[in-house]
Amino acid sequence: EIASMEMRALRAQINPHFLFNTLNSINNYILQNEGDIASKYLVKFSNLMRRILANSSNSLISLSEELATLELYIEIESMRFGKSFDYFINIDNMVDPDLIKTPPMLLQPFVENAIWHGLLHSNKEKCLEINVHRNGEDVINISIKDNGIGRKAAAEISKGGAKRKSYGMDITKKRLELLNKDYNSDIENSKWEVIDLNDETHSTSGTEIKISIPIIN
Repeated sequence: EIASMEMRALRAQINPHFLFNTLNSINNYILQNEGDIASKYLVKFSNLMRRILANSSNSLISLSEELATLELYIEIESMRFGKSFDYFINIDNMVDPDLIKTPPMLLQPFVENAIWHGLLHSNKEKCLEINVHRNGEDVINISIKDNGIGRKAAAEISKGGAKRKSYGMDITKKRLELLNKDYNSDIENSKWEVIDLNDETHSTSGTEIKISIPIIN
């Protein structure tokens, strides 16, 4: 069941929309005689594909490798949308990402959701923030926060026809459940929740996803 789920997860991450859109963006830079940008874009894209394929043969990778792969994905999406959003990855001093293991590409579906459903429809300065910190001896907490339009507005846009399905969300939920069973973890240790953010005027100010995973060394 775990092997099947990992293969489904891999297929979900390398979805045709991402591949085609990225290659089309690189082609557009070439057609506009912006060879340097196209070259940098292509190098990042090839590095991302190499990492995804290499990691797909492992049930667990280091958290540092997971975050490095995730950053490449974010950089590519940022370039594709004209660097229209900033991003930050913050790791608490109590966390050594080289010593902590996680399933590969566990975080990417959440980040994809934040970019596509939150940030890209926003008219203000856009920011994606990822925070990693330790919660006691057994749990790592990861927060993925965006200052986009929020879930309610995103749902309204989807009803209007601008639909984009995140293929990895349901799979990721199942992967977290399997992670608990495989490592005899308390089922409450591996979980995720979505929080609607509001500013001081109680207006929507974005979305935060909190993910908790057991520490695996």
